[in-house]
Amino acid sequence: MGALAWTGLNVVLFLLIGYAWIKVFQLLRRQVGIGLSLLFLLSLVSFRGREESKPAENLLKSAKPAGQVGNWSTMQHVGLNPNNRLSVLIEGNRDGDNVKPYGLYTTVSGVMLGHDWRPLRGMANGQNGQLAYSVTVLHDWKLLGINVYTTAEEYEGQAPIE
Repeated sequence: MGALAWTGLNVVLFLLIGYAWIKVFQLLRRQVGIGLSLLFLLSLVSFRGREESKPAENLLKSAKPAGQVGNWSTMQHVGLNPNNRLSVLIEGNRDGDNVKPYGLYTTVSGVMLGHDWRPLRGMANGQNGQLAYSVTVLHDWKLLGINVYTTAEEYEGQAPIE
C-alpha cells in the first residue's frame, strides 16, 4: 500500500508542477511574446536527461563457461506491489531431473513513477526436480526523480523443473 501511495504522491506533484509551468508560460507569453516563450520552454526541457536502458545483467556471471549454450530455461513472476512485477529468467543445462543454472536475469515491469529496482545479486540451485532461486534488489524510492530512500529487498521462490 505504501508503494501505491508513493506513486500517487509523485503523480500529484508532477501534475502540480505541470500546472505551474502552464501559468509561467502564459505569463511569459504576455510579457515577451510567444516566440521567446517557446524558446525558454524548450531550453528548460533540454536540460532534462534520461537514463539509457541497458540489457539485463546475468547475476550468475561466474557460473557460465564461455560459449556454452543451455538447453533449458524457466520464467517466474513475483509481485512487488500492486503496480509492479519482478520477472526472473533462469537458464541452464538440464540432465534428467537435475539442472545446472548458469544464467539468472531480472526485469521489473509496471508503473515505475517514484520507484527504481536495481538487481544486486542472485542465486539459483536445482536439484530433485525443483529449482530454488533468490534475488536481492535495491529499491530506490524517488520523489520527482530524486532518490529519497533506498531499501534492499530479497525475493525467493521455487520453480518446477519441467
